[in-house]
Amino acid sequence: MIADTHIGNAAVKEDRIRSLVRDIAADPHALVVMIGDLVDAITIHDPKRFEAHDLASWITVADLDNLAMAEADHCIEMFKPITDKIIGLLGGNHEMELSRRSNTALGGYLATNLGVPYLGDAGAAIRLSFQRQNNGSAHSTTSYNGYLLHGYGGGRTKGAKENKLSRLLADNPDVDFCCMAHDHSRLVDEAFQAFYGRSRLYWRHRVAVMAG
Repeated sequence: MIADTHIGNAAVKEDRIRSLVRDIAADPHALVVMIGDLVDAITIHDPKRFEAHDLASWITVADLDNLAMAEADHCIEMFKPITDKIIGLLGGNHEMELSRRSNTALGGYLATNLGVPYLGDAGAAIRLSFQRQNNGSAHSTTSYNGYLLHGYGGGRTKGAKENKLSRLLADNPDVDFCCMAHDHSRLVDEAFQAFYGRSRLYWRHRVAVMAG
C-alpha cells in the first residue's frame, strides 16, 4: 500500500520513495494499491494553506501556474517503473480538495497516465484471488475481500488512531482486510470472527492496516 507521499512538498524524501519503487519493481510477487494524497496539490489559489517554503526544490516559478499538474507529472514519472504492479489508485483528501476548488480530477489524471484502474475518491471494495498451482496446473483458488479508504478527520493521539482503525474493521464486517491512510501513522488491528459452514465452526482472521 502506498499513500500520503505528498509529492511536491519539501519535506518529502523522494530518494526513499524511489528506493521503495526499485524494491517493488524487483519483487516478482509484489502488488500495490495506492490510496490517496500522492501529491500535495496545495496551490497558490489556496492562500490559507499555501506556503512557498513548503515547495520541493525541483518546482520552478513556471510550475506555479499549474502547480498540481506539475506535481502530478513528477509523481507519474516516479511510479512509472511499477505500473504493472499497481492494481488500483484511490484519491485522497488533497486530490478531492483540489477538485472542489478547481474542478480538476487529479486522481483520475494520475490513474489514466499511469495506466492503472481508478478507484474513485471516496472508498473502494476490492477482491484479491490467489491461485495455487501444482505442476503448472491450477489446483485451488483463495479469495480475500477488502475495503480501501484514504481516511478522514483528525486524531492526534495513538489511541484515537487505533480507535479509528478498529471502527473501520467493525463497520465493514464482510471483508477480510481494510486499508487506510491519512493519519501518517503505521498501525495494525485484527479481529477473529466465528462463522459456521460445512457442518463445522470456522474462525476468520480479519486485519486492518493504517499506513502513509
